Amino acid sequence: MSKKERADKPLPEEISLSSTDLTSELVSKVEREIKKAEDPYITPYTISQKYGIKVSSAKRILKLLEGKGLIRLVSHTRRVRVYRPVKERS
Repeated sequence: MSKKERADKPLPEEISLSSTDLTSELVSKVEREIKKAEDPYITPYTISQKYGIKVSSAKRILKLLEGKGLIRLVSHTRRVRVYRPVKERS
């Protein structure tokens, strides 16, 4: 596939939840937990361990929540992304 063909290919607008361990119920559970959590940071590994899902699934959930504006990317390397919950202003 040439560069031009890749450039013409549209990007997906939303991350699909097609994996077997990803459900809208799980995403909403993680979303509620992040809103009330006192943790200073969130990584795919922490979500993976807490909910017993694959790290790749946790990455998808975190990317989805970042798109919603609930978490913010603080730091990243090519392997690990570190997020921080966005606190609502009073």
